[in-house]
Amino acid sequence: MAKLSVQWVNYANTMITGNMIMNDNMGANACFANATTMGDAIATSLNGFATLVDQDWELMFTLNGRMPNGRVYLGLCSADVAFTSDVEQFQNWTHCIYISTETWSTATPPHPAGTVYIYEGSSTPKYWLDGIWQSTGQEIAMRCLGDVICYHVGDRVIYRSITPPQYPMEAVVAMACYDQEVMVDLIIGPNVGVGSGDIEQGPTIGTGTAGTWNFPSPDLLPQPPLADAPIPVRFQETITDWKTYSQQFGDNRNVSNTQLTGPIRVFEVQWDGLSESQAAMLDNHYQSTSGGISFTVIHPHTDEVLTGCRYAAYSRSSHTRYWSQSRQATLIKYVL
Repeated sequence: MAKLSVQWVNYANTMITGNMIMNDNMGANACFANATTMGDAIATSLNGFATLVDQDWELMFTLNGRMPNGRVYLGLCSADVAFTSDVEQFQNWTHCIYISTETWSTATPPHPAGTVYIYEGSSTPKYWLDGIWQSTGQEIAMRCLGDVICYHVGDRVIYRSITPPQYPMEAVVAMACYDQEVMVDLIIGPNVGVGSGDIEQGPTIGTGTAGTWNFPSPDLLPQPPLADAPIPVRFQETITDWKTYSQQFGDNRNVSNTQLTGPIRVFEVQWDGLSESQAAMLDNHYQSTSGGISFTVIHPHTDEVLTGCRYAAYSRSSHTRYWSQSRQATLIKYVL
């Protein structure tokens, strides 16, 4: 495995020092809430990615300077994208991760400061995670294993691309705020991302192998007619009102109903007298959601199909009677 400094050959309103790109108060300053322009402090790398065909590789970005107060775009574009007119439009990039500590309240849905967005050839984000950006120096990475590119923030995989790398291509950086620095390194496999002095493979959601990760899809909440499924002794919808509500779930994801078309729905569920296998069935279902991934519930009294439910709370009985256990859960459904 080789670690290389990326060589920058085209740049505007930036200074280059080795593998460091700096925006030292040059060009426009698009650093404010609800900004949609990406700024004109840009740089593209030497077209060295053509040699990476059939290889695993990792592109690491480390943000310094005034961050986390700022906006920066990082990614890859085709080698035939013109500099600068086309590069200044991130929708022309094949892969783009955008980090912003400015609020975007005019978006639908609105996004708080610290949101990370994924764009791939479109002005509409393919994916985003609200409020996860933490601090300057946090590592951003694009890891390509077996022609699949995964986006990492710190040690967390946040998105697995369905768009394969399009060789030849170039690394590209755009900074919208003054006093920013981006350091970029290229690491070439084999064994990219499995741990070394330079990289430490972190945990992912659902699997520890980033190259084969797929977003989990939990089953229905266990209930009849599933064999041996427990029957709740209490399944009651609580009275809720029209209000903005948000919660951070077990997978560190924040969910809120900021675009209201109806009140949130909350269900209190209790099971008693469970056998070991029934209790394990419920425990395994909760674990399959990582505490936050949505699933479907069939209302036991009305047969209503409730999609997009999440665990707001889940608890186990404290007693040691393994032949007769109890579980409690609070299920929440956002109406957007």
